[in-house]
Amino acid sequence: LYLTQGTRTLAGFDIENADFVLSFGSGLIEGWGSPGYMFRAKAMLRENGGRMDQVEPRLSKTAAKSDHWIAINPGTEGALAFGLAHVIIKDKLYNRNFVDGYTTGLSTRYQRIIGGFPPEIVSKTTGISSGTIVALAKDFASARKPLAICGQGQGHLPGNLQEFLAVHALNALMGNINQPGGVWAIPEPDYIEWPELEMDGIASEGMQQPRLDGAGSYRYPNARYLLHRLPQVVNASAESPVQVLFVAGANPAYSLQDTESVKKAFEKIPFVVSFSSYMDETSELADMVLPNHAFLERYEDVPAASGFPKPIIGLAQPAIEPLFNTQHTGDVVIQLAKALGHTIGAAFPWDDYLSCLEETLGDKWDALVESGYWVDAEFSGADWADAFETDSVKFEFNNNEINILADYSPLKPEGDEGLYPLTLVPYDTMRLASGYVGSPPFLIKALEDTILQGKEVLVELNPETAKQLGLAEGRIVNLTTLKGSARVKVHLSNGIMPGLVALPRGLGHTAYDRFLAGRGVNYNQLSSPIEDPASGHNAAWGIRAKLSKA
Repeated sequence: LYLTQGTRTLAGFDIENADFVLSFGSGLIEGWGSPGYMFRAKAMLRENGGRMDQVEPRLSKTAAKSDHWIAINPGTEGALAFGLAHVIIKDKLYNRNFVDGYTTGLSTRYQRIIGGFPPEIVSKTTGISSGTIVALAKDFASARKPLAICGQGQGHLPGNLQEFLAVHALNALMGNINQPGGVWAIPEPDYIEWPELEMDGIASEGMQQPRLDGAGSYRYPNARYLLHRLPQVVNASAESPVQVLFVAGANPAYSLQDTESVKKAFEKIPFVVSFSSYMDETSELADMVLPNHAFLERYEDVPAASGFPKPIIGLAQPAIEPLFNTQHTGDVVIQLAKALGHTIGAAFPWDDYLSCLEETLGDKWDALVESGYWVDAEFSGADWADAFETDSVKFEFNNNEINILADYSPLKPEGDEGLYPLTLVPYDTMRLASGYVGSPPFLIKALEDTILQGKEVLVELNPETAKQLGLAEGRIVNLTTLKGSARVKVHLSNGIMPGLVALPRGLGHTAYDRFLAGRGVNYNQLSSPIEDPASGHNAAWGIRAKLSKA
């Protein structure tokens, strides 16, 4: 939103009040955004007679529950968004009131769209017929409250900036900004009021150092963080530029792509501390483990719900007393600061983490304790006349910052197509946690036998592709990419495009417990990040692969 609207805000999506939701690969019922809200919003959309179309290369649960599944070549979603905009602009189907009165830069962007993204060209790129592209654009534009959403799978990866801009432009063309059923600019959480800091010499020098991951530098001016680049930076240095690393609320040794590179980086860092409640993959590599209370034993504020259309704060509260010798990570940080004393100790004036929460949440604290959440029910967003903080004080389809970004082109998955003729794509399911917490035993037992059989993970393959490779249902094969190889089992499905092979995220753990460890394959072990030239973020959603008989 910052590049087009000039505001450092979060995007909220009013799905329940939309009448046409066009999702570019977002797993709305696979854990995307705030799952509770998304389930309710999807039900309300259906009750109100709304339509939902899902654009992705695989028939996910979200696609199966949509009105239309539009199969697309992976990584070309941005081209489709530009193609739809081409039709909408060419046929003048956009909201003229909003576009003429509250936007700028459309004429410049219009020339690019007309020149590079007509339906016939987009069809060759995406694998979607030109007739379908034209019909989809007209249906979207004719809806009263159309809403376009993007962010692959559960939306944990940043993705391609140009794709996000293209999808957001669809909402702007329809004038569905800060409107019921549209996309809202949600203020970033700012309830923690830090005391005025006294900068000593060490702190001052440290603040002047560039970030190790390059975020905010001349090369990546639009990025606020680039965590996936940290292993690369560490491994490229003769001596690790990171001397001490604290890891809390994350399991990078499992969840970052190219796990072998992550492990090598951790071996080079002299001192790694893990605050995990579990002996996960990162904790196994750490020099010290200071375990946090388990989630049922601790207070924890949740400063925003991803995708929720209003400002909201959640509060997790302990249900039981801590069973083991653990301590809240917030308390550890406060104790460390006080032990260091001087300006560092003064920056943390609270006695403990709970006191910090009570003091900083102020008048919201009672509501949070009673209900578990606080929501700004009166929030209505800024009117169009006051909504944009750009130089033009309008929504900008094009500006100096956007103009200097690399022009959009679909990012090709890594690997030689001659050596790796297939494309391996991941997929998410609500029964598998793919972040820093592993799935509990019950969910592993409850997995469909089309995902896991014993310890063997199944990959989805189109019957046409399987026939070309001489493979059949249940066949044990080796799945190989340039990052490694793994033993998998074949599951034939018409719900995946030919030439692709799909692997679930959330399996392949080497840690945790006997129910989770040693089952399946970690997708991140076989994949690697791809740098988005426009932002520096990791935009990889697939890698070239091959299947061979075991």
